[in-house]
Amino acid sequence: MGGGPIRRRPEAHICGTDTFAPGDPIPDGYTDRHEWAQVQLRAGDKQRRCRRCSLWHFHCEKHDCTPPAEEE
Repeated sequence: MGGGPIRRRPEAHICGTDTFAPGDPIPDGYTDRHEWAQVQLRAGDKQRRCRRCSLWHFHCEKHDCTPPAEEE
């Protein structure tokens, strides 16, 4: 085994313009959503899976899931 220095990958960082706080509503925009989700995770909020639609969402997201329409 080699005795050289351990190389580590640089950590990815998403640079956004807004600063989000835990419990803020979900923003529009792809990059802003990722930064918002990182803030929620660091605050200890975890995603939960909806029993009706099987989508994952945070507690502070407005998740309006309507049951699927029954076929006639």
